[in-house]
Amino acid sequence: MNNRPDWEAIREEYESSNTSFRELAEKRGVDHTTLYRRSKKWNATQRNAQENATRCNEVAPLRIVRTELPSIPSAVDGANLGIQALVGYLRENAKTMGLLEHVKAATALYQYNRIIVNAAPEEEEDKLDLVTIDTRDLSPDELAKMKAFALEMKEQQQVG
Repeated sequence: MNNRPDWEAIREEYESSNTSFRELAEKRGVDHTTLYRRSKKWNATQRNAQENATRCNEVAPLRIVRTELPSIPSAVDGANLGIQALVGYLRENAKTMGLLEHVKAATALYQYNRIIVNAAPEEEEDKLDLVTIDTRDLSPDELAKMKAFALEMKEQQQVG
């Protein structure tokens, strides 16, 4: 024999009618203070569910900094574009931004700077004329000829 109250049915009746706690408690055979405590939990649960649904339905406005992004030839150029866009955004919105937005902007700036600092230096192809030769398989005579040729080329560049 089950003497436990059917709390789901009690909750449905509580939410669908204007019956007082005492009347509903007497009708369902439960203590009115227990029913009152449960109703507080039900209201809190329902309120939290409504707040979560409201939060999920609220969509933050999309902020478009640039409408057309140019093709980015390198990571450094992309970071520079990001910094320029961030500076423009901050000029317009810095006074109205909250702490979280300031932290996000600072993090973005930090990341852009990391890209710039850690990027490999760009080599200028006009200035560099490098040839890599594997000398492990060369005989000592061939290696001496290569060294002599390299020194001759270096002297010609210094003179010319």
